[in-house]
Amino acid sequence: MRLFWMFAVISLINIVAYPQSETWKDLKPLASTKSQADRLGVAEKVSGNGAKLRYRLSEMSVVIEVETKGFCSEPNAEWNVPKDTIINLTINFTSPKNINEFGFHVSDFTEHRLDNDLPGIFYMSNKEKGILLDVEERGENKQLLVRVLRFEPSENQNGLRCNKDQI
Repeated sequence: MRLFWMFAVISLINIVAYPQSETWKDLKPLASTKSQADRLGVAEKVSGNGAKLRYRLSEMSVVIEVETKGFCSEPNAEWNVPKDTIINLTINFTSPKNINEFGFHVSDFTEHRLDNDLPGIFYMSNKEKGILLDVEERGENKQLLVRVLRFEPSENQNGLRCNKDQI
């Protein structure tokens, strides 16, 4: 009986002291924050427009863009959300993943093939859900492999834009 209680106490300590770490799947545009993303590891700044941070993980890199102003407090603020809220989340896979691994239904997406794109590489979007895919079509059976997965605000979240003209 004593062994049971000791095991129970040790298990409880592990649960409290080492909560499950955040994964990219836990992060949502306009809902999650930079501090939640920081649980992925050490971030590095990405050059370019906006406040972008990259987290390098074993099988992917995760890039987030965060709101820098907060609550439309300045003329160039973009979203009516708190400062450091994640606006966009982009996952770049080291090795492409089968589209079926994500539970997506291809019929829910619009396919975009550009004339100057590489053969077998195209984009798929679902604006209603705010999902963009960079897809590679591979093999005789045209297996769809996701190279890049991007989550951004969905169409029904446009009301949170500071400047409604940006829609």
